[in-house]
Amino acid sequence: LGLKIKFLIEEVGIPNSSIARVINTAPAILGLSLEQNLKPTVATLRAKCNLSSQELSEMIVTCPSILSLSIKRKIDPTITFLSGNLYLSSSEELGFLIKSAPRILLQSVESSLMKKICMMRDAVNNEISETSSKSFHGQNYIEVEASSIFKKNPALLATTNSILERRISECRKDPNKCLAEVFVKRKVGRKRLFSGPNDVTLINHVDQKQRIDDDKVQPKSRNNCPTISFSAFVSGSVYPADNINEARGKRKAGGLAIYIQKALFPVGDIKLSFQSAIDSSFGMLMPEGEGGSNAKKRLVLVGFPFLRPSRNRCDLYACHCALKVMLQLLKQASLRRDLRNVTVDIEIYTDSSYAWNLLKNSTQLLNWGSHPTIEEFVYDGDYPIGFANRDLLYPLSKTIHGMVRNTIVTRDGTKLCLGNIHISFRHSGEVVYDIVPGDYTRRLNSYAKKAAIWQFKKTQIA
Repeated sequence: LGLKIKFLIEEVGIPNSSIARVINTAPAILGLSLEQNLKPTVATLRAKCNLSSQELSEMIVTCPSILSLSIKRKIDPTITFLSGNLYLSSSEELGFLIKSAPRILLQSVESSLMKKICMMRDAVNNEISETSSKSFHGQNYIEVEASSIFKKNPALLATTNSILERRISECRKDPNKCLAEVFVKRKVGRKRLFSGPNDVTLINHVDQKQRIDDDKVQPKSRNNCPTISFSAFVSGSVYPADNINEARGKRKAGGLAIYIQKALFPVGDIKLSFQSAIDSSFGMLMPEGEGGSNAKKRLVLVGFPFLRPSRNRCDLYACHCALKVMLQLLKQASLRRDLRNVTVDIEIYTDSSYAWNLLKNSTQLLNWGSHPTIEEFVYDGDYPIGFANRDLLYPLSKTIHGMVRNTIVTRDGTKLCLGNIHISFRHSGEVVYDIVPGDYTRRLNSYAKKAAIWQFKKTQIA
């Protein structure tokens, strides 16, 4: 173990301050062989992508799971596919693509990368309104134009198919926009939820002056329709932890922590609205008096209410809990304003690679949620069915299906219109680590552990 950590720090160049982040995010890398896995993977990425030591270390800190990928089955086929289909002429071009969006290497060639490239080629073909292809240095003009969009903004290859499809569709609806302009990489980089390091202290110091004045943020507009946005960070934990010797023979308890940013539209008294939303969503809230949930801070600490608590199960259920709070807030908003022509963007950021991989495919989630009962639910995801936690995954998918398809009804059977809802799940490492490396997620996870300990003590007393 010590040799592997020494290799990551001294030879790969991962800073001491980031090594814990790498191991916590992808603990499986410690089970890999140093000589047969880690060293060959690092050497392959460095050579084929022409990466400097600093570029390689930054890429691994951003996406540690890359180290666990198979060279033969994953890295080489993905690099070969990208080089051929995006007309990459050098290792420098390939390196720019990968270091700009490392999660590209985690995408499936068939179900993700190929579909995105085909979507963009079709969009380019429609835009130039030509049925025959043009020649550009012997290559298909449409394919070259599509590949140039991805090369200028590599992050498009790491987004979900549904989001890219939606953005292309929105572009086509506006005759004054072209694909090259819509998908140009923003100079400010990935959208940040906070303006700087001090914003990360919102959880602990919400009473101080905030860097972002949510009340002064005006709703965005999309196609002349107002757009409102929700964002949430979630984390789960168990106690006692698996690596604690005293845990053997003891019943475990799980805890969840959820931090929801203020929605970009008025819902009256924010504190009262949020308190009402969490009261309607949960029955096992850790009370504020014990250092738990705080409506003013929009922080929710919840005990895991189901059997077999584990880190993966708690992380998965935390994503569902965030959705339930947002659903209650939207119900409140629907009583104050007409949401029929309003677009609602919901983004949930999890620090769990397990939850992110399970939930990142929006189309798949909608299909799972379309089944009337859990008995009819057919799981066809990437994880083996034994790791999918169907008892948690199906209700979450059902909630997503109801929100997106607008089939939510009140207790008296009245159908609610909550707007045109889009839901996506992202890995929190994509957003917060360029602000304060590891600090934000570690803090939220510490809250989840706090909730797990609280739940554990409750079960001991009972």
